[in-house]
Amino acid sequence: MRFTRARIRDGEAPQGSRVLVDRIWPRGMKKENADVDLWAKDLTPSTDLRKWFHADPEGRHDEFAERFIHELDETDHQETLDRLADLPKNRAVVLLTDAKDIDRSHVPIIEEWLHEHVR
Repeated sequence: MRFTRARIRDGEAPQGSRVLVDRIWPRGMKKENADVDLWAKDLTPSTDLRKWFHADPEGRHDEFAERFIHELDETDHQETLDRLADLPKNRAVVLLTDAKDIDRSHVPIIEEWLHEHVR
């Protein structure tokens, strides 16, 4: 399965199956107007971990990644993994977020984890 990343507010997001990977729905965006195929909020950091990370994103990124991977490994995501596996195989999966800096967010961690867990 091919993955790519994009901000949900970017008008030029790559084509593919669009999966929102934010725990909280993007502020000011109506669900019925969003072009989202799946909201995978169970694949996102816990509220406590997210708040801890946002207090110092630069200084805590490496430890955040370790803690988040541990959360992903310790939680059952089978239903979401099955839904991802059911998406069209000929399309990339676009991991969507409202984070301003995708590369220093939770999204690359989710992407790497999914490469290991989605068949």
